[in-house]
Amino acid sequence: MALSVGNTSSMHVDSGNALEIKGAQMAKDQMELEGKMAVELIESANIQNVNPPTATSGNNINIKV
Repeated sequence: MALSVGNTSSMHVDSGNALEIKGAQMAKDQMELEGKMAVELIESANIQNVNPPTATSGNNINIKV
């Protein structure tokens, strides 16, 4: 495949390599998007009002028959 941009000289581009590069770029873009989404999810979590666990939590079990 030969590409020319407004001049008489042309540059040969191997279509196999071009597709590999495009695929790598798309994978990189997808990973960056997923990373941004993960950071937004972590930042949106409201972890300020969580009570710390106590040593006696879970020791009392109410059973009704």
